[in-house]
Amino acid sequence: MMYMYGFFPIIIVLQVICLLHAYRKRSDQKWYWLILFFPLIGCLIYLYEHFYSRKNIADLSEGVKGVINSNYEIEKLEKEVKYSSTIANRSNLADKYVVANRFDEAIEMYESCLEGFNKDDPFTLCNLVEVYYLNENYAKAVEAGERIKNHKEFLNSEKRISYALALQKEGRTADARATFEDMDGPFSNYPQRIAFCYFLNEIGERDAAIELLVEMHGEFDRMERKERGQKKKFRQHVNRLYQEFQG
Repeated sequence: MMYMYGFFPIIIVLQVICLLHAYRKRSDQKWYWLILFFPLIGCLIYLYEHFYSRKNIADLSEGVKGVINSNYEIEKLEKEVKYSSTIANRSNLADKYVVANRFDEAIEMYESCLEGFNKDDPFTLCNLVEVYYLNENYAKAVEAGERIKNHKEFLNSEKRISYALALQKEGRTADARATFEDMDGPFSNYPQRIAFCYFLNEIGERDAAIELLVEMHGEFDRMERKERGQKKKFRQHVNRLYQEFQG
């Protein structure tokens, strides 16, 4: 049985890849439980369902490389911070911690950047809003968001989605909706508007969510071919979500 231990690192890497892919693709919750509680079998089933084409297999290969390279890059940046603890170095390391889902360390590093002339830096606070939310520190996400809620760098940032969702988690549904509505501009902000659709569906306003999806679909149809190609992934997401909400 000792030889089985040699497979553990591979299984862990597969779990990380599958969980990251499931998170980015907003997969059903059942996949998280399957991957976590049945590591080998769950990962194999997930891979079969989501990585069956040559293209997807290539994507998986790149994902494995990304995990390995990410660890290397983190170690390299940690050494750089130890050697020269500049705000830029700490911010870069925090960014990598977020990608690796090491949220506590990312928060500590971002917070350390809020010093001196940088104490109200909107870019650092934007990052903190997102990572606080991902770490389920909703009150802190709201607090950071309040500090920059009128800042131009934040108003149309995708990270403002985390602020809106944190407001919802804190029971401020009306404020969350107002924040989403403020980001709901035609022919723009598709990640924010897609997130708005999820929000509307979650609070029981599926018809409003479908109406917004139809509106975005109409915008795609009116775009020139080049722009439509650039927005392809958003159009696919909108179509998939429309079918899901209609079902």
